[in-house]
Amino acid sequence: MTDTGSPADFIAGLVGFVVIGGGVWYLVGLAERRRHERNRRYAVHMGWEYLVSDPSLIEAFESPPFGQGRRKKATDAMRGTVRGREFIVFGYRYVTGSGKNQKVHDVRACVVRVSGHIPLVRISPEHVGTRILAAFGADDVEVESDEFNRRWFVASRDQRAAHALLSPRMIERFLEYDLNGKTAIFEPGNLIMCDRGRLDLPATPLPFDTLCDLAELVPDFLAQDYP
Repeated sequence: MTDTGSPADFIAGLVGFVVIGGGVWYLVGLAERRRHERNRRYAVHMGWEYLVSDPSLIEAFESPPFGQGRRKKATDAMRGTVRGREFIVFGYRYVTGSGKNQKVHDVRACVVRVSGHIPLVRISPEHVGTRILAAFGADDVEVESDEFNRRWFVASRDQRAAHALLSPRMIERFLEYDLNGKTAIFEPGNLIMCDRGRLDLPATPLPFDTLCDLAELVPDFLAQDYP
């Protein structure tokens, strides 16, 4: 007969499991609290407003990664001004799948204000663009630059707005090295750039200059047409 051990052995093993699990949970929570504190201190140093959690940002934007999954959280929200434009920086988390296929997604988001309420125009690397069309019922927009069309996929529900936005100077800016692999999302009143990972300042690079360059290239007449 196989010796399955005494009840005391089982209880001891269970207690050990709980203690180890609790210790891991404590360490993870401690690391998160320290990360929040680093972000808070950096925001204070820069003179920015800081909120450790900001639920108002969860439904503030519509283009992926926003509007996907469940158990959404917006944390480490920082607000300030850069190059005369209001900005928001925050961490965003959501969950997809279930069981063994469950996955937690962490995103760092940087948003600057733009004039007017330009309809959604999403400019992403060419190899990921087709998924956006399916999700939004948007149309693919092409311009006269073959190099731009090869490198970028433009999804928009408003072809007129997209073509007006993609001026020769805007197209030229998207061909510069700092935008390689990035996704820029124009939504009404906002220009958004996201990447994967946890927000941890000052280690996390923030694309303020890139976003402000793009925002300054939005034609004035386009903001007037979409007030």
